[in-house]
Amino acid sequence: MFRRHRYVLVVLFLIGAATLAFSDAAAQSAGIIEGQVVDTGDGSPLPGANVVVEGTSIGTSTDPDGRFRLTSVPAGPQTLTVSFVSYKSSSTTVDVEAGQAQTVNVELASEVLEGEEVVVRGLRRSQFRSIN
Repeated sequence: MFRRHRYVLVVLFLIGAATLAFSDAAAQSAGIIEGQVVDTGDGSPLPGANVVVEGTSIGTSTDPDGRFRLTSVPAGPQTLTVSFVSYKSSSTTVDVEAGQAQTVNVELASEVLEGEEVVVRGLRRSQFRSIN
């Protein structure tokens, strides 16, 4: 019985060591993109803006100060797209270096959004039919 437990412990140790080795190798082939998103007009931060690395599942929203931080971004040229409601989206290419942080500050210009006409009609109480 002691042998079986020892075997299980050795296997778990080997799995843990392999996991650490692979995660360390993956960390060395990725970098970080951080920065701030602000309004072009007055420079005010845009909290809740969407920041996405195109072609990946890596993305985030800006904090109350308009700041963001993306980790585990693959090394090499990456397209960063930033969008916010009622602002024009912006895309920029960032050269991500393994193990390094790249700072990207983005300014978004406001955009007028037009929608279709909405008609609201009210009914007087006497025009409702009784459901009971």
